[in-house]
Amino acid sequence: MAKKATSKETGRGARSAKIRGEQEKGIAVQEMPQAKRGEAGEVVERPGSVRGGRPSPTHEQIAQRAQDIWKRHGCPPGEDKENWLEAEAELKREIGIQ
Repeated sequence: MAKKATSKETGRGARSAKIRGEQEKGIAVQEMPQAKRGEAGEVVERPGSVRGGRPSPTHEQIAQRAQDIWKRHGCPPGEDKENWLEAEAELKREIGIQ
């Protein structure tokens, strides 16, 4: 009998199940930033990592800036991803990462 893969082996844990459940109910779920990968699939940068001697923005910093942008734009619904990307770009420009 084949061994069933564990959540650690598949990368699917309780958080993934919760997100899937929320998506099925139609609840908007903001995705976490993923590690950037090179052409061969290797990890070349992780959120919050140091690049060129300068730390990249952390998840918390980007989330706070995205919320500030959302408020500045009048709290419009459905622009989570755009606000996140704008926040990440602003923070990277401020610390000199492009």
